[in-house]
Amino acid sequence: MDKCDFFNVEVLDGVFSSVAYICENDRRYIVDIAYDIELENLQLRNSSDCRYNSDRECYSVEELNEIKGRNYYELKNEILLFVREHGDLVFADY
Repeated sequence: MDKCDFFNVEVLDGVFSSVAYICENDRRYIVDIAYDIELENLQLRNSSDCRYNSDRECYSVEELNEIKGRNYYELKNEILLFVREHGDLVFADY
């Protein structure tokens, strides 16, 4: 993973959720990301937020699982760093 940016962030009851731009090998993936901090459970889904995914990019389940598998630890660290830097946010649009 080259870079990851979070938008429309919500942290509620220990669950981080956001729209994420994941940049990897000159490609940008736009996904909804959810991470349960306590259970260390990461989920990636196709983003339906037209503000960030105006082209309605859509990925197969297999492709989402591959992105998650290649980038799990980096995404986890980026999320935990974001939460540490911004505290226990409830809603934020970054």
